[in-house]
Amino acid sequence: MSEIKSILIIACFISFFIFGGLVDYIGLGSDDRLLVDFDSPNKLNLLFTILYEKSGYRVDVENELSVKLNPLLKQLDQIHSFRTESQHVYYSPIDIENPVNSLNAYNLNSNDADFHFIFYIPTQSNKLTNHSLTIPDFGSLTVLPPTLTALPLHFVRFQLMQLLGFQVCDRSPTQSDIDHLLLTKIDSLNEDSEFTINLLSDIPPKSIFHLNQSRNTSLSLPTRHLHSFKANGHATKEFHNPSKLPQLYFPDEHKYAIYLPLFGPITIPILLSIVKQIKHFRNKTAKNHVKL
Repeated sequence: MSEIKSILIIACFISFFIFGGLVDYIGLGSDDRLLVDFDSPNKLNLLFTILYEKSGYRVDVENELSVKLNPLLKQLDQIHSFRTESQHVYYSPIDIENPVNSLNAYNLNSNDADFHFIFYIPTQSNKLTNHSLTIPDFGSLTVLPPTLTALPLHFVRFQLMQLLGFQVCDRSPTQSDIDHLLLTKIDSLNEDSEFTINLLSDIPPKSIFHLNQSRNTSLSLPTRHLHSFKANGHATKEFHNPSKLPQLYFPDEHKYAIYLPLFGPITIPILLSIVKQIKHFRNKTAKNHVKL
């Protein structure tokens, strides 16, 4: 009886680890909400924040944007579709000696923004007044004079072009500049897509389709750019699929290397015990038949 209990305990122990390995392998229990739909137009959210040291005149940001920045955004809609938002934050002083790190102290609702342009209005002029700092992969910080009359959006025009990757930022972009940037982005996205696809065991067909379309020279550059963006999105989506991550980071040979040393030494005793119990059961059954 004790041997049977030992066998059952060991069998349960093995089943627990085997089931755990299967869960990791096939992705049971994964959360499908982690899968992001990348099959959407390439949109950029621009957030404009007026940061006041105390309180002050409320700048009409929307009107300023429509007059001074929207013409540029319409010109760049071949590359991205833009959505602009604005907010006013009062009584928010920053350290002029370390202005960028000071911004982390405030909740500026910048999580959903691709680029964040901050205009700081102090109560007194300082050494950074009328200076603008471009922050890579974030946006910019511009320190304005206390007596503000209008937002210097000419700073933003050039900074936005710089952040988007234009080589020439001191003038309005020409169609040649836009075409060159589109080709650069297409090549970069396709290279990234190919690298991601090579890491996958199952090649996503949508990614391959859009990748081929992005190389179709009969299509317009904005259309090819959109295809390359979607190809990269589908490849990234497949790469981060929870059911595929164990296959990427834990191949079968790694599982064998982990589980065999663990279960190999106890497999033979279990099998011998099972055979012994089967023989014992058969002998007992045979004796009962003889007695009858």
